[in-house]
Amino acid sequence: MDSQLKQRLIGAAVLIALAVIFVPMFLSSPPPKAPGETVNLDIPPPPERQFQTQVLTNEPPKPAPAAPTAPAATGGDKVAMVDTATAPRENAPVARSWRLACT
Repeated sequence: MDSQLKQRLIGAAVLIALAVIFVPMFLSSPPPKAPGETVNLDIPPPPERQFQTQVLTNEPPKPAPAAPTAPAATGGDKVAMVDTATAPRENAPVARSWRLACT
């Protein structure tokens, strides 16, 4: 026989042997459970500790009333005040100097 034909026949035999060994592994399913097996469906007893239910909201907490502040020693009767009730601006203009650095 020709050596090239022998190589092809041996290669085909090896491929068939590998297919016979590995294909059933991919196609097999786990064995079915025996019909005599039972599964425990009892509900476990509740735990013996006390639970507390709390309702949480998404609303921010209400601000506490501001404590009175003493006037500054050097400022006389004028006191600096900050309004915390208003939110900071989120749409502040962006500085355009970064564009000059990129070009």
